[in-house]
Amino acid sequence: MEREILRLGWRTDKETRVVSAGDLRGFCRDCGSRRVFLVADARVMSLHSQAVLRGVGDRLLGTFVMEASEKLKTPRTLQALWSELHRAGVSRNDIVLAVGGGIVLDVGAFAASTWMRGVRLVLAPTTLLAQVDACLGGKTAVNVGGVRNQAGTFYPADLVWICAEILTTLPEREYRCGCGEILKTAILSGSAELQEIAGGLPLPGRERTEWSRRAASACLAFKAGIVEADPEEKSDRILLNLGHTLGHALESATGFGLNHGEAVSLGILASSIMARRLGAPAGFTEEVLSCLCGLGLPVRLPRRITGLSRFLRRDKKARPEGTTWILPFGWGDCRPTLLSPDAEGELVAGALEEIS
Repeated sequence: MEREILRLGWRTDKETRVVSAGDLRGFCRDCGSRRVFLVADARVMSLHSQAVLRGVGDRLLGTFVMEASEKLKTPRTLQALWSELHRAGVSRNDIVLAVGGGIVLDVGAFAASTWMRGVRLVLAPTTLLAQVDACLGGKTAVNVGGVRNQAGTFYPADLVWICAEILTTLPEREYRCGCGEILKTAILSGSAELQEIAGGLPLPGRERTEWSRRAASACLAFKAGIVEADPEEKSDRILLNLGHTLGHALESATGFGLNHGEAVSLGILASSIMARRLGAPAGFTEEVLSCLCGLGLPVRLPRRITGLSRFLRRDKKARPEGTTWILPFGWGDCRPTLLSPDAEGELVAGALEEIS
């Protein structure tokens, strides 16, 4: 069964439709006579190629299959994709369809935003993280010099097609990776429904599939309200960076040994400790810790991390006078907080010591 769960308008004549469905068959139903170039995750294609190709039908113009690795989310991969778009003869009237998790969606959307100065874009997220967060908002990016998301564009999709059933083949670690973004959204929103969802991950099966569907609908509805008002992160959209300032640095410093959801989860926990040291209620950190444990996410650093300061300085929110951190003082109470380099160093060191 298909249902439209939201429709997001932008400050241009573009809008994004988000559809929840039980399979992948309908994601090209509205393509008309337009041809489709497919950018796909290699593992997804090894498991679901028949379903994906059946959904595209005879519109298929070409295919670019890539491994979902942060180490491959680079300008070199983007260049290879541009070459394939050129070889396939993709025109302004055609569609780029990206099928995969956040890495594949980032690269596919970046290519769509720059090819012929922008072609139509359809996203079919196949990881929990992508379904609850990465598929909506229009951010595209590649990593440069081992630092996450240094180059990118704002380019929202025309259609996002969400199929919770496809998550049943997702490895457990990748599934739990998406739970970090669910907890982030629960803290930002203060929503009772999202707090209940973030309270624990059901065992695999029908209950988990319905839990995933609810999580995607609730998370995307909250995010849509923020990005529709602030599409290019000029004001309130910065709140969505909760856990990401330290999270991105941890990913880079570990050579992407920590995946995104794990790093963001540790970033959220560390940020709550930093907020506590600035006056937040002490009990809130314990609530965050309880949620992380219930979701099966890490609450301790896997090893001693070195070189974090270099990656923190590369953060997009860093300025000569300091960096704006999103610090959670409670459910629904997250505050942009400018920290001088000295204050940041002291607070981060103290937080890392607690989670080491």
